[in-house]
Amino acid sequence: MFAKVHPAEDVKSGNTGSCHDLVRYLEKETGEGQRFFSHTEQDISPERVIMDIDGNKKALGANDAKFFMLSLNPSQSEQMHLIGRKVDDFKELTPQEKKEVFQKLEAFTRSAMDEYALNFGRDNIRGGQDLMYYARVETERSYHPEDEEVKQGITRIGEPKPGLNLHVHVIVSRKSLDGKVKLSPGAKSAGNTWELEGRGTVKRGFSHEGWKVRVQECFNRKFDYQAKEGETYVRPQVSAEIGKITNPELKNLLENYRFTSANQIVVAMKEQGYTHKVRKGVHSFSREGERVSIRHKDLKKFADPKLESRHMEGIIERFNLYKYKQEGVAYRENGLEAKNISFLTYQKVPIEPEEDKSVTGKPETKEEAQQPQQETPGSEAHPEETENEAETPMPEPDPVKYRKELKEVSYDVLFDRETKTYVPISAIRKYAYENEINLIDRYKHGYAVRNEDLRECLANPEYRTVRQINKAMRERGYTIERDEAGNYTYIKGESSFFMERRDLLAFTGYAKDTGGRERERGTHRSADKTVGFIGGKAKQKLINEILGDSFRTERMLVGNVKKAVSLIQNPANIKMMLIKQIGSFLNPFKEL
Repeated sequence: MFAKVHPAEDVKSGNTGSCHDLVRYLEKETGEGQRFFSHTEQDISPERVIMDIDGNKKALGANDAKFFMLSLNPSQSEQMHLIGRKVDDFKELTPQEKKEVFQKLEAFTRSAMDEYALNFGRDNIRGGQDLMYYARVETERSYHPEDEEVKQGITRIGEPKPGLNLHVHVIVSRKSLDGKVKLSPGAKSAGNTWELEGRGTVKRGFSHEGWKVRVQECFNRKFDYQAKEGETYVRPQVSAEIGKITNPELKNLLENYRFTSANQIVVAMKEQGYTHKVRKGVHSFSREGERVSIRHKDLKKFADPKLESRHMEGIIERFNLYKYKQEGVAYRENGLEAKNISFLTYQKVPIEPEEDKSVTGKPETKEEAQQPQQETPGSEAHPEETENEAETPMPEPDPVKYRKELKEVSYDVLFDRETKTYVPISAIRKYAYENEINLIDRYKHGYAVRNEDLRECLANPEYRTVRQINKAMRERGYTIERDEAGNYTYIKGESSFFMERRDLLAFTGYAKDTGGRERERGTHRSADKTVGFIGGKAKQKLINEILGDSFRTERMLVGNVKKAVSLIQNPANIKMMLIKQIGSFLNPFKEL
């Protein structure tokens, strides 16, 4: 699958004016089902396409691009996979088969445009539904001047190419569907931000390589397709490294799997039966006489530590955190598999300096012990000698020395068999926390609770708190014990069942209810940190005002808060910090 954003010179009459000529050009094929479609509609007329695209250009200059042309180009093998049988020409298909292929390509185009939208990284552009685009499936291709057959005189320009030539053309507006956001795939500085007056920080940039990779992954996932060598787009920065690798297992992992860290690749190779050694930054994998080596800095190029939001949420939707906590690396469910990643690495450990024996004051020889001790300036016997004595300068401390020490690192990941992706469970929990997603839901994940009575209590919406659930469990004949950490053990007869308090709170939705309070605490913490950013005279004045000896009582300190805050132009977060700090100075007994 090859996805492409075409340059302006490929577009009929360019892309700074009307899309009229491009739309008319794409009408060259007239067949059953070959009509324009959008993200939500079918059978759209060419006139409407022209009117909508040309009308969505508010705040664009005369020389600005108004629209872009994209194309999605499946390989011969991918086209036959969609058709379901081997054919040499599209004309061999029955009308029903043609209809089904068109429907598949339309559905795939909508998924590819979801990836296109997400690739911009804009918070208010969440998918293809936020774009204005129109697409059309085509079944024919013709020879162009740059084709080798034309250069060799075998065929002429404009003649149809043989074989299967299914592909999709997309016309996408520069402006979003609501006309509020400019989206240009020409801005290649993906991930950068810039400041706009009145709008704050705005993300910019489009990763062409990232989109091409995501489109291929989307096709593989949507149609359960195993991409062959040469069909998968490889990022330019790693394509050279792929070419050097002759080991089929390692090459397959690097081309068709997705890792968030290089050590995950090492573990994946071990699962293939290889032994692993690393020396001077070079990984060596050996198995039954064959050996492959790759530098660590090259292996790191194949690790992509950040997954897209849509990808992460797709994994979270199928993940049961509570069941994973019970089963550990034995967790297998909904295409997800828990694995442990463990490896040894070196860490720097400071070397403790050896004690200087001369400092201890113990004599080293018998003769030294018998000699009378000489009094030094500054001793208690002669205090007058030290009145005008200059202080002896302290020697510079010796630089800290380090030694290397082996350290074992271990963490769990989820392997998503659908997308062949490894992602740390810690990253999943972090993403869920930052986006207020509950990883434990009583109705969705309650089936994993092993105790039948507790499962029934969780399924009852009337029990909304831990206290209500525990009361219901007591009514069912359970004795409840609570340990020092607040965790519960439910005992009935000879059987018992353990439940962590935080899991029970999560099942009751407590974590969601307290999300606002957590954010408030986060605001207080950020306020505490802000004082570290104050510098220069303002900082010194603030310290003097708050901690100066001129304040005789804590009450006077409180009275001077306004004066101290005014020194730094009274920002709200600093004010909050001051109030907290002053509160720690107050002595309630003295105030009484």
